[in-house]
Amino acid sequence: MHSSANADFGSIRRNIFLSATDPYFLDTNLLLTGTLFTAQLQFPDFTREATGLSIRALYPFEALGIDHVQLAPFLPPISLLDTRFGVEYRLERAEIFDVAPDAPPGIFVEEGKTFISSIAPGILRNTLNHAFDPTDGSFQDVSFEVSGLGGETRFLKFSGRGRWFVPVYQIPGLGPLVFSTGGRIAWGLGEEGLSGKELPLIDRYFPGGINTVRGYEIRSLGPRQNTYNSRGQVINNQPIGGTNQLILQTEFIFPLFQEVGLRGVAFFDLGNAWLQEDGIDLGNLRYSTGAGIRWLSPFGPLRIEFGVPLNAKANEEKQPIQFSFGAPL
Repeated sequence: MHSSANADFGSIRRNIFLSATDPYFLDTNLLLTGTLFTAQLQFPDFTREATGLSIRALYPFEALGIDHVQLAPFLPPISLLDTRFGVEYRLERAEIFDVAPDAPPGIFVEEGKTFISSIAPGILRNTLNHAFDPTDGSFQDVSFEVSGLGGETRFLKFSGRGRWFVPVYQIPGLGPLVFSTGGRIAWGLGEEGLSGKELPLIDRYFPGGINTVRGYEIRSLGPRQNTYNSRGQVINNQPIGGTNQLILQTEFIFPLFQEVGLRGVAFFDLGNAWLQEDGIDLGNLRYSTGAGIRWLSPFGPLRIEFGVPLNAKANEEKQPIQFSFGAPL
């Protein structure tokens, strides 16, 4: 068994995760992970906080003698090596507070505390050749979360994410030029929000920023709602979070100084989030392009990236230069 601790502090966030993993629980191939967490994130109009625990159990298909699956006779078999299936349970106390006086009505109705109890069966596959700086392999994770087994909220949420890294050319004296593509998709159905079919605010999607659509200010995309004064004039227009989300990122990653782990990246992003009643509207995607530098430092991966929004709307904030500490997965 091994344990890990991860803390992330900034001007608008405070995240602490404590995990313990047993890769061979009870001397079997069952991988069991327990996590205690507390996370707080400040938005322009409110703050959300979550404290709780999760337990995840994963079992390899290979241990059952299943190493591939054939979806159709005319398609090549899909390898199930390095692939696990299992289930995750989450128990969380969530709170929305510090709501601004001019926040949209859709935020005000979510103010307060709530308990979330959910279970999520899923499948995970990981063939990356490096956890923090991959140049080959892929990662996929698909889950279907159901809330309402106790707790105070009821919702369904399908989510999937994936990333592929393909070395396309070995640059003499430097290292591999890598093509990378991937993203995430999510679809939910709840009992909250404008349509009465949205996810709880604590679980909604707020794209924008270095890990979603670069060049747009963090958490600035997705559906918005107006706030009006007593004369019916609009005084505020802020994101209220989406129940559905689609994000795609495509990159070329090239070595700069291989011996110190310094790489450059050129990218193209697209994505957005939507209300449940709008589904996933491909005609309402936001696009951006840009470049950046990544350093696999002794303390972990550091990223500095410059993004240019290509079709920003008038009320969507731009943030050309963005920083991050962590792997871009």
